[in-house]
Amino acid sequence: MMDVRTTLEREFGGSWDGGRREVHGLVVDRERKLKVELLYSPSRKIWNCTLFYGGACVGQASREDPVDAVRNALDCSND
Repeated sequence: MMDVRTTLEREFGGSWDGGRREVHGLVVDRERKLKVELLYSPSRKIWNCTLFYGGACVGQASREDPVDAVRNALDCSND
């Protein structure tokens, strides 16, 4: 599995907290302070991304590429 944390840090900045298959806590939108929860589904081979503002879910997306999952979730959060 590629180093998702490094890839997303390079793309969006931020810091991480979580297990090997889970990525939590990256702040992807500094103005709104949106945080990422990114989980990999090995059976479906996709990344499930959920964005949180405070404790509320504000965007979700599932994609094969983790960067695309985060970008699509950000697009959903702007609606």
